[in-house]
Amino acid sequence: MISDIIIAYNDDLNEESKHFFESCADSVRQKAVESSLKYHNLDSTKLFHSEVERAISEINSNFIFSAFSHGAKSALFNHQSEEYVSVTTNNFIFGGSIVYTFACECGCDLRNHFVDLGVASFWGYKENVSICPHVEEFVTCATEGLAALLEGKTIQESLNQMKAMYDNSILSLKNSSHVLEAAFLLDNKEALTVYGADELNISIL
Repeated sequence: MISDIIIAYNDDLNEESKHFFESCADSVRQKAVESSLKYHNLDSTKLFHSEVERAISEINSNFIFSAFSHGAKSALFNHQSEEYVSVTTNNFIFGGSIVYTFACECGCDLRNHFVDLGVASFWGYKENVSICPHVEEFVTCATEGLAALLEGKTIQESLNQMKAMYDNSILSLKNSSHVLEAAFLLDNKEALTVYGADELNISIL
């Protein structure tokens, strides 16, 4: 059973998406507490591949690694544009665990590399993602799949719940004349990619 979650996020003072990344991390942290999981914070002062490796080395079982930062097809980046997770640095230490990301394009090469190396589940996006930092729906949609997983739901149930949250949020924004924000959320939803056995949940990992 998974009992640990790592929460990596870019809260650097010069990061223009600081509020969004922090809000996602706060949401996940609260869900972790409610689910009695031990959480490990990796804020911008620790967002380096050596710190990721250190945090994982202190966990004695499978875990969830969640990340809210900038990314590209083959890596996640910190505020200094340095890779803290990538296909060439520390990807080999995630086998058997769940990797949940909100970052541009990391659902491409990074996802495929993780799958080849045996991650239990990977959540990410195949295209660039959009952020409206002060629109609550963006945080809710970005974290909904992980929230469902922490509640003990299966991969398939969590994905369904996340897609439903996207759909409901898109409709709500449209109905309140926030058409551009709704379009951004729709793009994010369509870029979402998830790998993992449908029946998997954190209790059986």
